[in-house]
Amino acid sequence: MSFNKYFIFLIFLFQHCFSQEVDLKSKATELGYDRIRKDRSHDRYFSYKDDLEGVLDENFGVLVPTEYPFSLKQSEDLVRLKNIKGKYFLYNIKEKKMILENYFWISDYIELIKESEKSLIFEARKNNNDPNSLFSENGRLLFNLENNYSVSLHGGSSVGVLLVYSSSNNNFMMIDDMGESKANFPYMFHPFNNKDFFIVRKDNYIDGENIMKYGLINHKGEFLFDLKYDKIISEKEFIILLLNKEITILDKNLKTIINSKKGIYAEIIEENSFLILTPNNYWQLYDLSDSLVMEHKAKKIQYYRNNIFQVTSDKHEIYFIDNHGIKIPFMEEK
Repeated sequence: MSFNKYFIFLIFLFQHCFSQEVDLKSKATELGYDRIRKDRSHDRYFSYKDDLEGVLDENFGVLVPTEYPFSLKQSEDLVRLKNIKGKYFLYNIKEKKMILENYFWISDYIELIKESEKSLIFEARKNNNDPNSLFSENGRLLFNLENNYSVSLHGGSSVGVLLVYSSSNNNFMMIDDMGESKANFPYMFHPFNNKDFFIVRKDNYIDGENIMKYGLINHKGEFLFDLKYDKIISEKEFIILLLNKEITILDKNLKTIINSKKGIYAEIIEENSFLILTPNNYWQLYDLSDSLVMEHKAKKIQYYRNNIFQVTSDKHEIYFIDNHGIKIPFMEEK
């Protein structure tokens, strides 16, 4: 394309865009609006008058009256509205219909990912004192939350489930995209985003004492590790299992890194080595290949820096050792 033709094309494009803007201004005046704005996603328009908003169709016919002081797009198709009476609405622009209407409150969307598909979930309640309910993006009721229950967004939605929990007692429920309950435990935690496993706990009260056992489940509620462990915790990029004073350490893909070492405590050191305290108070350092690097008896060993550890002896003396357990005679902290 020659320069002259390109220049003429730019002028035409500018005039076309400008004429559209002028047309919208003229159309707004003609229809009695302060302003009309084109929706980029659909052949629809948003209308504005006296700080109120509405939705118009492709022929500027009224889809949603211009009487909402608040609107927020939730997706390509969905708009969340609030009218002058304080009531919330959820409107589908593409289908030209209200999904939810006259609610005391409707939340922003919660994105639920199931394999390659995404769906949107909304919390809503009809009246101020009602518990929230969960709705699909089509307005289908999925689940009625009880009082004091809320949605916990610490990762489960990335594998296709929602976790809801009670603020008044220890109770978590796992709910899928159809509103079906998959699991119910006093404790449930999703440690790594996009990884399909959850740490769960069961409480057993024996003679007034709460005996807690831990396990791992997937998003279907199926057990990956039985509910028998004395403790399961996530630290950095690893999972630590404690059972009968033995420690096993897994990576975030549940591959075994450290297998069944005698221990009552474990600590991850810079994501490439593992400090374990044995029942007889020996501290052991293992590397990623499950090899024992160092063994040292002390009241406490803490990682300092650069493969150096700070040791507190049983006499409360403090000194430093390297990652082979050899004492460093003198080290000045900089």
